[in-house]
Amino acid sequence: MAKELLNALLNARLISKSQINAIEEKRQETGDCEIAVLIKSGHISEQRLMTFFNKDYGIQNIDMAEQNPDPVVLELIKPEIANKYRIFPIKRTGKSLVLGMVNPLDEEALAEVSFLTGLSPQKYYVRDSQMQRYLEKYYPIQTGGSLISMESQAAAEKDRGDLLIEEEYEEEISFGTSSQAADFVKYIIDDAVARKASDIHIEFIGKRQRVRMRIDGVLQEVVDAPGKFSLAIIQRVKILSKMDISEHFKPQDGRIQWRFRGRDIDLRVSVIPTVLGEKIVMRILDKSSLMVDLKDLGFSEKSRKLFEDALERPYGIILITGPTGSGKSTTLYSALSRLNRPNIQIVTVEDPVEYNLRGINQVPINAEIGFDFPNALRSLLRHSPDIIMVGEIRDTETAEIAIRAALAGQLVLSTIHTNDAPSTVNRLIDMGVKSFLVAASLNLIQAQRLVRKICSNCKAPFVYPEKFLDDVGLSEDEMKNAVFYKGRGCSNCNNTGYKGRVAITEVMPISKKLRQMVVDNQSTAALKKSAEQEGMVSMRDDALDKVKKGLTTLEEMIRETSSL
Repeated sequence: MAKELLNALLNARLISKSQINAIEEKRQETGDCEIAVLIKSGHISEQRLMTFFNKDYGIQNIDMAEQNPDPVVLELIKPEIANKYRIFPIKRTGKSLVLGMVNPLDEEALAEVSFLTGLSPQKYYVRDSQMQRYLEKYYPIQTGGSLISMESQAAAEKDRGDLLIEEEYEEEISFGTSSQAADFVKYIIDDAVARKASDIHIEFIGKRQRVRMRIDGVLQEVVDAPGKFSLAIIQRVKILSKMDISEHFKPQDGRIQWRFRGRDIDLRVSVIPTVLGEKIVMRILDKSSLMVDLKDLGFSEKSRKLFEDALERPYGIILITGPTGSGKSTTLYSALSRLNRPNIQIVTVEDPVEYNLRGINQVPINAEIGFDFPNALRSLLRHSPDIIMVGEIRDTETAEIAIRAALAGQLVLSTIHTNDAPSTVNRLIDMGVKSFLVAASLNLIQAQRLVRKICSNCKAPFVYPEKFLDDVGLSEDEMKNAVFYKGRGCSNCNNTGYKGRVAITEVMPISKKLRQMVVDNQSTAALKKSAEQEGMVSMRDDALDKVKKGLTTLEEMIRETSSL
C-alpha cells in the first residue's frame, strides 16, 4: 500500500511529514497515485526511488524496454487490476510470476496477484513513467466498452451482497468461486505460517471481509478478501475443519492438519456468528516453534541455571506464570523435551492437547463426560509417573492433587495465571490451599512475558528525548553507558521495526527463608523484597537488560512491565 511506502520513505528521511500532507492533497486534486505525485512534484526522483528499493529492501529494478511480455501471462491479470495497482506481469518461471511494480512494497497488490494467478509474485521496481506507457499499450481502460471501473465493479458486488439471502447461499457458492476461495484460504494460511503468525482472523467489518494476522503478538491487517468469495471462504474453512457447513448461527470449533514446506502444522479453528456475518479465528500450532532449547528462550545465564537445577530435582512443583500469549506453553514443552528420556515416564494432562510429543503420554481433558483435571490427575497417578505436566492449575482441587503428587515423590510442572512470581504464592493460598502445603511443595516459580525483538536487518542506534527517559523512571546508574536501538522498518519486518520475540523472565527459587515466610503468610511485597535480596532479577530489570543489549526497545519494556 502507498501508506507503507510513504512511511518507509519518511523513516529513511527521504521525505518529510509536510511533504506527505502535500502529496495527499495533490493526489485528491489530480487523481494520480501517490508515487506519480511524488515524482511529478519533484519530492523524489525515479533514480532515487530505484536506489532506495535496491539498497533498503534488496529489490531490483527492471527495464520494460528490454522485456518481451508473454501474451499468455498478460491474460492472467485484468486491465482493472493492472491499472489499480500499477503493476505489469512480464513472464512466468515455474510457479513464480515476474511482476513489474511501481510500488514493490504494496502487499495488497501482491496478495491480489497471488490469489488471482495462483503464482508467487517475484517483484521488481519499474519507473512510473515507463509503467504508464506499458499500461496504456497493453492494458487500456475502456470507458464506453466492455470494461468497467473497479469502483463500479465493487459497487455491483456490494449490491449482490446486500441482496443475498439464506436460500441463495448454495447458488452463490458456485464451483468457480469455491475453487478460488480454496486458493485464497491456502494462500493466507501459507502466508501466516511463513510469517510465523500465531493466529489468523477473518471477519466482516461493514461490507468488508478483512484478514488480520497476529505477528509477534500484535495484530496486523494483511488483505481484504474478495467480496464475492466471502461466503465461499467461510465454507472452505468449515470443510477443512470438519464443521457443519449448514450451521450459521451457533459457534463451532474444529481443527485443520496442514502441510507447509515439509512440516506438519495444526490449526485450531473457531467460528462464531456476529451481526455482520461469521467470524473465523485460526490459531496456528507449529510444533517446531515449541521444540526450543532452553538456552534460546531468553533466560539470562543465571536464571537458566536456576530453572535447569529445579528441573533436575526428583520431586516438587515448578510453576510457570504469566498472561495468555506469554509463551508459557513453549517453556513447558521445552522443559519436557529436555527431561524426555527412555528411563523416565512423563504424563501430561492438557485441555486440549495441542501438540503430540513422541515418547510422552498425553491425556486430553473431556469436560462433557466429567473427565476434568482433578479426575484425570487421580487416574494417571495410578500409572506411577515420574514427571507430571498439568496444563493449567485452575481450581483448588487441581492444585491440591498436584501438590500431593509433588509431596509423594513426583516432579510436577504446571502453569497458573498471575502477574509475577511472588504473587503466585498468595494466589494458591487464596484458592484455598494450606500455606504449609504450598511451602513444602514449591521448588521454583517462573514468571514471563514476551517482548518483540528489534529487526536485525534495519536496526540502528536511537536517541530518546530526556523527558521520555525521565518519564520511564530510569536512574543515572541504569542509563550509564547505555546505547539504545530501534528498527527503522524494512521489508524483512513488514516496516514494523520488529522481527521475532524473546522472553523476559523472573525466576524465583523457593529458598528455606522463603518457605518459612510462606508458612507465616507473609505478604507478596515481603516475598518479593526477600527474593530480590537473594538475587532474583525482576522482569522489569530483565527487560531493561535486554534493552541495553539491543534486543528490544524501551517501548516494548514499558508495554509489558508497566503493570508490574
